[in-house]
Amino acid sequence: MARTVGYIMSGKVSAFLLVSVCIAGLVGCRTGPDPQLAQKHFARGQVLVFQGDLEAALKELAKAIEADPELSIAYTAIGDVHRRGGAHELAARAYETACEKNPYAFRAHYNLAFTYQVLADAAKITEIVQQYLRRAAEIYRRTILLRPDDFETNLNISVCYYELGRDDLAEQYCVRAIELNPRSPQAYSNLGIIYDRQGRAYQAIRSYKASLELEAKQPDVLMNLGIAYVKQDRLAAAISAFEMAGRVSPDNPAPWEKLGACHYRKRNFPEAIAAYEKALALDPRGSAAHRGIGVVYVTQFILEPHKTELRDMGLAAWNISLEIEPDQPNLIRLLKKYTPFVASPNL
Repeated sequence: MARTVGYIMSGKVSAFLLVSVCIAGLVGCRTGPDPQLAQKHFARGQVLVFQGDLEAALKELAKAIEADPELSIAYTAIGDVHRRGGAHELAARAYETACEKNPYAFRAHYNLAFTYQVLADAAKITEIVQQYLRRAAEIYRRTILLRPDDFETNLNISVCYYELGRDDLAEQYCVRAIELNPRSPQAYSNLGIIYDRQGRAYQAIRSYKASLELEAKQPDVLMNLGIAYVKQDRLAAAISAFEMAGRVSPDNPAPWEKLGACHYRKRNFPEAIAAYEKALALDPRGSAAHRGIGVVYVTQFILEPHKTELRDMGLAAWNISLEIEPDQPNLIRLLKKYTPFVASPNL
């Protein structure tokens, strides 16, 4: 599922020294806060961010906090800089502090929740992914209380709940996002994915089509639409969707693999072979396409057993598929089943 970036700063920069702001070490050095001096350092920091000098910007923002430890916007700005440099853990810490200093700061809350989503995407261990997603959803809920009609927040919390397996809440917030922005193809696509996982095929198809009406050139949505049609055995409609995906994304072999499978199910064997060969022209190491070609040839051999050359071509394709992707137990069984028995010579 896709999500939006919204308010958070984006982009990558060359490596620089990330200055971690130690909050505890900044408090207590002055006799009292100096808001005017803090604003001066904050403004300098923002200028330096605009100029791309992020290391110097962090130092100025640290001075702003030293002058006024309650200046929540400085913590938010530090979070933005850290995230821009790819230091998402440091960004999260800064945003957390910004939210503590100002519980009503919408942008700090949104950026914090979004950063936890980024951390979830990068995590490798399932438990950690779930932990980050739960934290992101919790912060998004607080963000929605601050601004209930924010489209990005509703869409992103929907993604969190989908990834957490809470399809009911994912649907609820995605529908709300569509109410807030009925011209968003992304929101309709996400709703289609939610419906799809629930087995609500007609609602999924309707949502995918609504997304495509708003933006026709979406290969992923076209693929999802085609797969939804296949689940209903509406192969002609599926073929149309996959063909469109192939035109929109001409370098992607996946639509051609799906077309091959659809034509095979319709017993259009020449069209199936042509589609799989197109996929292989784009990706010669596509194990699924090699497997599909083998299935077509062996099926033709079963229908015409005297044409052993079809069997041999099919077995050759299966062997190539297994060389590329050995972990295909079902294909291994088929290969053994249709490989002719050759007796060992007597010595």
